[in-house]
Amino acid sequence: MNVVDSTNNEVRRRIESGEREGLVIIASRQTGGRGRGDHRWWSKEGKSFLASFGLKGRLSFEHVALFSTACSSAISVLCGRAPRIKWPNDLVFGIRKAGGILAEGFEAHGREWMVVGVGINLGYQAEEFPWALRGRAASLASVGLRPPGPRRLLEVIMEEIDLRAMRGPAVLFDEYNELLAYRGEPIAVLPPIAVRGSIQDSGLLRGILRGVSVEGDLVVEADGKIIQVVSGRLLIRPAASS
Repeated sequence: MNVVDSTNNEVRRRIESGEREGLVIIASRQTGGRGRGDHRWWSKEGKSFLASFGLKGRLSFEHVALFSTACSSAISVLCGRAPRIKWPNDLVFGIRKAGGILAEGFEAHGREWMVVGVGINLGYQAEEFPWALRGRAASLASVGLRPPGPRRLLEVIMEEIDLRAMRGPAVLFDEYNELLAYRGEPIAVLPPIAVRGSIQDSGLLRGILRGVSVEGDLVVEADGKIIQVVSGRLLIRPAASS
């Protein structure tokens, strides 16, 4: 497809209309692309990889880890350099975001489904990003890589997904943690914060990022304690961005 409001929306509409599992929609531009929460996903025609996958089953963090690691590996295979994964679902070079995964669950035809959207900035130069994104956004081209075409990138991503599906979750989560950006560095988590085993925290959490659990929790060491953050906005402190 050329232009859609959102590839995630298009997959959901088609599944609700009777399409089967395994549906993949790829577009050259989105008019209403979005990220987590109320974040928007900006794109210009022909310079992004924009694709969504329709799958049966209940959405879990394992699916986010599967697609995040597969996309990072596919970029490494095709371009020679892998982006890191910023918890929970961003692809980053340093502190600049080059891509992201948006996974959403829904019900259709009396059963659970999920749609997993992937957005990766391919051919933008740094000056092409809107002012609000400059210094925070990156593309494969802006970090000195030669971006592949969207169709070729899709082929390799799907190959990498199949490879990881055969390895099992234990290997998948090891790889996710190996690719995790800022591990061992000081970070902060902005409120509202949900902590496993505790009530929601309204204050800023500062600590050392130790990893991500199999449940998808951010593991932070703070004041000698290990805290598992279920949800919150990860903030990179200056020491972590050097």
